[in-house]
Amino acid sequence: MQIKKRNGFSILAIILVIVAVIVAIGVWALSGQTNTSSSADSSTSILASTIVNDSSSIKLAYDTLNIQNASNIVFVPNQSSNSNSQNILDPLNSIAVLQAPSKAMNLEIGEPAGIWVYSKNFGTMNGPSNNDTVVLLAGIKDTVCKSINKNLHGSEVIPEYGPFNGASQFVAGATALNPNTNAQVEFNSAVITREIFWTSGCIRPLGATDQNVFFRVLKVS
Repeated sequence: MQIKKRNGFSILAIILVIVAVIVAIGVWALSGQTNTSSSADSSTSILASTIVNDSSSIKLAYDTLNIQNASNIVFVPNQSSNSNSQNILDPLNSIAVLQAPSKAMNLEIGEPAGIWVYSKNFGTMNGPSNNDTVVLLAGIKDTVCKSINKNLHGSEVIPEYGPFNGASQFVAGATALNPNTNAQVEFNSAVITREIFWTSGCIRPLGATDQNVFFRVLKVS
């Protein structure tokens, strides 16, 4: 009788150990999936914050020049002149060229994807026409733009701009050496699928994937 109890106890102990191991493996596997997801979300958030912070640096440089009563502010990479420079991208007197994080960008669409571009022909719903002054960053991946809009506006929705079907149209004519565009952009209920009153945020061309454009208003007309 004692032998049977010992044997019974041994079998029960083995079963309990097996169950415990299975549970531990399951918990470890689920934890790994959660950690992976959290890590991806964290990386995306960092990329989104980098883009927004870079736009804030450009905005600060623009505002500083305005305070100094600059009459002809320009956006020319790495061109320094003197203490009276009116160039946002003067590395000695303002800021150096900012590099967009490559992991946030869809660089397959080609230049000027990933290049900060200056425009005086942008019309948000904050202004009467399309002559607000802004900086643009074209070719941003969907996941990063959703994170940007979530952080700035509480929603991952990326409004679509109907007249354009590619990110390059927002920054037409811009290059790394001359990051300026005359592309005409104007928000209104007829061309944008979501009414927005933003001074910054991510929008996309109609029906496009990973071709989003971040804008930051420097001055409303």
